[in-house]
This record gives sequence, structure tokens and C-alpha cells, in this order.
Amino acid sequence: MKDLYMPFGKGSRACLGRTMGLMELKLVVAMVLGKFVVVVPKEAEAQDMTMEDHFLAQPRGKACVLAFRERGEL
Repeated sequence: MKDLYMPFGKGSRACLGRTMGLMELKLVVAMVLGKFVVVVPKEAEAQDMTMEDHFLAQPRGKACVLAFRERGEL
């Protein structure tokens, strides 16, 4: 699947800002996970999260239901 993931293009026409974009993405994810805890809510059903393998992998239920709770709420 990694071979099919090309959000920044490939070859001589690849995006010049790829390295910076990936760095910013990692930074934002780290900041969000530092402030919030990600929880799977009770209404999410296990069979909906089974992966289907198409061109891109996706959950069978076509949605990834997650709840973000601030770390102070636990």
C-alpha cells in the first residue's frame, strides 16, 4: 500500500515542500495526542472497523468514529 500513496507526486514533478509538509503533519499529530486521549466510543461497532482492501484501505463502515477527550477529563 505504501507504493500507492503519493500525495506529493513522484519523480521530477514531485512537490518541493514534501519534507516540510510531512514534518508539520507529524508535529500537529504529536501536539493533538499530547493534549487529547483518543477513545473509541461505545456506539462504534467492531465489525464497522474491519478493514476492506480496495485501492486504498478503508473501514467497512466507511467511517472512523473516534472521540477526543482532554487529558484533564480522565
